Amino acid sequence: MASDMKWRLVEEFGPRCFTEADDGRLLFMADYTDMDNLVSWLLTLGAEAEVLEPEEVRNRIRKIAGELEKIYRS
Repeated sequence: MASDMKWRLVEEFGPRCFTEADDGRLLFMADYTDMDNLVSWLLTLGAEAEVLEPEEVRNRIRKIAGELEKIYRS
């Protein structure tokens, strides 16, 4: 996740929810109980975040991105 999203992670999950890589990117880790809420929240981050796992979440976001691309292509 881009380092300029640090404020948001701290505000929503607290200062211990991520680690910072040498290149400044943030590795955010949290548990979730509702897949739909998780995917919706991740989408609010736009291109500032990449989901590494679970694969199911990556696939759902990929599907939504494809559907959005079709809508906005023209």
